[in-house]
Amino acid sequence: MAPDDSDSGRARLIAYLRAQVGRIVHTDELMIVAGIGDYPRRIRELRAHHGWPIISGLAMRDLRLLPVSKEALKAVPAGIAPDEYLLLEDYQDRDAPLRWTACGAMRDPAAAPRSLVRDYFERFPNQRITAEELRYLVGNKTDWVAGIADLLASGRTIDGAELAAKDSPPGIFILRD
Repeated sequence: MAPDDSDSGRARLIAYLRAQVGRIVHTDELMIVAGIGDYPRRIRELRAHHGWPIISGLAMRDLRLLPVSKEALKAVPAGIAPDEYLLLEDYQDRDAPLRWTACGAMRDPAAAPRSLVRDYFERFPNQRITAEELRYLVGNKTDWVAGIADLLASGRTIDGAELAAKDSPPGIFILRD
């Protein structure tokens, strides 16, 4: 699947995920494909260093907490386990590594999650921010959802917040100017 770099577990993982875009993939599959036990590290690298929008079952579960209609929730897979993953789209975001670096620098357990989310979106307007980034930003908790709700309540426009954006799957958000 990854002929140019078949000895690399990371290359095998992304080749497999790209062949499974939009499909929930269990960790057992990923461990076999990667051929290593440390595949979670490779997933993190693919997200943070290479810009692939890979979302975990935990972040997908958080999407179900967004204040949207029951109809909109149908776009979010139900029953995804925490140890399952999904490549949201076959698109490598070249700006994501910069955002992930900023995300790590902005993380502050003493800061209000809602403020962190607002500041992060305002720092990167018109960019494709993933639910996984927001979850990481607030210490891997569900509080990022409230940050999106606050931005919407203040009159800001966030593509993807209704889970039905035309140009992106659920789990990708874009703050519009």
